[in-house]
Amino acid sequence: MPLFFIYAVSVRRGVCFMKRNKIIAIAGILLAVIITVIIAGVMTRGKKQEGYVFDRNSKIRMKDVSIYLGKGEFKADDAKDYFKKEAINPYTLKYFFFLDDKFKDSRNTEELLQSVREYLNMVMPSDEADKLFAVYKTYVYYQRDVHDKTTTWGRPSTPEEAIDYLHKLQDYRRKVFGDENADTLFGPSVMLREYPIRRGIISGIRTYTARKRRKSSTI
Repeated sequence: MPLFFIYAVSVRRGVCFMKRNKIIAIAGILLAVIITVIIAGVMTRGKKQEGYVFDRNSKIRMKDVSIYLGKGEFKADDAKDYFKKEAINPYTLKYFFFLDDKFKDSRNTEELLQSVREYLNMVMPSDEADKLFAVYKTYVYYQRDVHDKTTTWGRPSTPEEAIDYLHKLQDYRRKVFGDENADTLFGPSVMLREYPIRRGIISGIRTYTARKRRKSSTI
């Protein structure tokens, strides 16, 4: 085989190899840009999506989440023991669920509140009953008003919109109950909804990245 022919083939292969590396490099740069755009979109689509509603540094403990899920020991008959120090604690919302169910046949809000007031006065000291009833009354009107409030926000159709919805919902609760009280009451439920959504967003980005890498490697 002529030396010139061998040299020509080698040069051609070298040029093809260089072109292939150049294409892969360009594809890699484009992929990095795309990923940056996706992450930026996730982080900035809603102003309040820049951070978690409740991150790992929040005061919500795993024990609080367990209580909300019903894994912690809770007996409604021992209510007076749960609220000796404060009316709002991880057991408060759990107890409100119990009261809602116990007096679910009330004909109207006024009858419900009257029945709950009388019941609390029977099962715990009057000072505890008064404090807890004041919170429960706020909770009852909150339940009525939050439905109308959330209706105006519309139903979330993407994970990003779901995160934004949780931010709006907790912000509204904080206005009604106060920041610390709202976080104590509803923090565990928000965390249980927020973390799976964010994991889904991260998983989606990773899947997209892996697909683009596979495509770029075949160029």
